[in-house]
Amino acid sequence: MTQWVTLLAPRGTPKPVVDRLNREVNQVLAQPEVRERLLSAGADITPMSPDQVRTFVKSETDRYSTLIEQEFCSRFWFGGCTGYAVVD
Repeated sequence: MTQWVTLLAPRGTPKPVVDRLNREVNQVLAQPEVRERLLSAGADITPMSPDQVRTFVKSETDRYSTLIEQEFCSRFWFGGCTGYAVVD
């Protein structure tokens, strides 16, 4: 299992806003000093488009949904997870 970080926007955020945020974040990640700092901390930098992020998050959620529902929710939240769902 790996840890990953992504920037998410609320549902209904206008596509031009999402596209600009994506473009700006990817430009920052491309800066040599930012890349070097992240790489030296052990990060694996993989800039993605909004569609690629959506596909990736869905595949990771599908992959670990049983673990999340059966292990995390029952062991840490003792009453189980309520309202856990993935929205496309």
